[in-house]
Amino acid sequence: MVLLSFQEFVDVIVMTFILSYIFSDMLPSARRGSFEALWTSALAVAPGIILHEFAHKFVALLFGFGAVFSAAYPFLMVGVLLKFVGSSFIFFVPGYVSFTCPGGCTTGLPIALIAFVGPAMNGILYLWARWYEPRVKTRRGLILVRATRKLNGFLFIFNMIPIPLFDGWKVYSGLWAWLMGL
Repeated sequence: MVLLSFQEFVDVIVMTFILSYIFSDMLPSARRGSFEALWTSALAVAPGIILHEFAHKFVALLFGFGAVFSAAYPFLMVGVLLKFVGSSFIFFVPGYVSFTCPGGCTTGLPIALIAFVGPAMNGILYLWARWYEPRVKTRRGLILVRATRKLNGFLFIFNMIPIPLFDGWKVYSGLWAWLMGL
């Protein structure tokens, strides 16, 4: 079993680069458009999104499902377009994990757990950043930790809202089906 295919590796690299570009002007770091701004953005934004998606993938694999990470290229382009037009609100889905179940997927506890671990990873990163923030000694470090905290707090809350097709919906509907014995 391959934990990370070549295509998934490429998708992670491309998604990280595009996310870095999209968010590079939103962090108070180095000169706008500089390599340092891209690097700071990558360090602040990419881990929360990558770890969120790979938490879904690895838990699905633990349940014996097939799971594949994919960058959402059309949505990433929407993010680039929103940055290009100067939008201060940028929302898009940068990547996703699709999974297949032997014999077909059913709702229930496995689906709820697979859906929950992505937002849970964001919650863990948020809590880590809250704990670590008072210990940071440099301005750049503080920028990174605060951006990590804010982004992951937002991702946790947003992803737990029960909107159809999003993680929160899958968590709540899976738990409901499991509790009702469906």
